[in-house]
Amino acid sequence: MGATFFLTQPIYDEEVIEYLVKLKKQYNVTILGGIMPIVTYKNAHFLNNEVPGISIPKIYVDRFHKDMTREQAEEVGINLAVEVANKMKPHVDGLYFITPFNRVEMVMKILNKIR
Repeated sequence: MGATFFLTQPIYDEEVIEYLVKLKKQYNVTILGGIMPIVTYKNAHFLNNEVPGISIPKIYVDRFHKDMTREQAEEVGINLAVEVANKMKPHVDGLYFITPFNRVEMVMKILNKIR
């Protein structure tokens, strides 16, 4: 028996979402899309450059700046996660959230915005 469902890595790229659509049609599997809010400028660059399999489009990375306050960066991260989740929702069977640095309040704000 083969795999019947997949959990993705955190997704930020629309090309990956398009790939999920093809994968779902081809294999008729359940897919849960990963959402992990980006929390800072440094976090955006680290995820994009150091974590294999994660690709964050430049347009998203550029929303973060070195001089942002924690609150400003979190707000950008929340809005970006909501944007990506809304793009992904029609193409996956559900979402799961990876809570960065125990910032549960960020995930709660995202959930409230995408419901």
